[in-house]
Amino acid sequence: MNILLFGGTGSLGRHLLGQLLAAGHKVAVFARTPAKITLTHPNVSVLQGDLLDERDVFDALEGRDAVINAVGGAFDSTVRSEGLRNILLAMNRHGVRRILSVGGPGILDAGDGMVYERPSFPPMLVPVTEEHRRGYEQLLASGTDWTLVCPPMMKEGPATSKYRVQADVPLSGGWEMPLADVAAFMVRELRQGKFIGKRVAIASA
Repeated sequence: MNILLFGGTGSLGRHLLGQLLAAGHKVAVFARTPAKITLTHPNVSVLQGDLLDERDVFDALEGRDAVINAVGGAFDSTVRSEGLRNILLAMNRHGVRRILSVGGPGILDAGDGMVYERPSFPPMLVPVTEEHRRGYEQLLASGTDWTLVCPPMMKEGPATSKYRVQADVPLSGGWEMPLADVAAFMVRELRQGKFIGKRVAIASA
């Protein structure tokens, strides 16, 4: 597949790039600072652009089969939801349907609301989780074939290939997991499409 990767210069994005290439995909990395992409590979191209510039995103999406959005940012930043709006708009205009995006476990279903609405949820994480919620609501309304992966705290370390996933509701335990395992699941889900239209809880086994 011909993949457009947003957030490819971040910690998760670097793992995604490597694993997408290992799986045989072509990857165009959208980056504000292309020099941060130091990997050279015949199936990698780097596109300079600003995620908040609607035209830049539109131009980058031409000819792509799918999008992976691993954009992060400061806890109080709205770049996630504003950038995702531009991505979804461009996808609609180009007829690109498949997108995998990254959220947080706070937007999973707690039965009587979302996890982050519980009194026990850490207040410092509320602003970024509300950004994740805005992104989730945009995906719901987008008409695309979306999957929203909601990992716990991610850390560097070797891939274990031992993780659990389930749709929409939290998993017990597993408060942190390797970035490499999150990337591996996303690359697998890109191929299998088992969680289209779902939030995905993921945790180490």
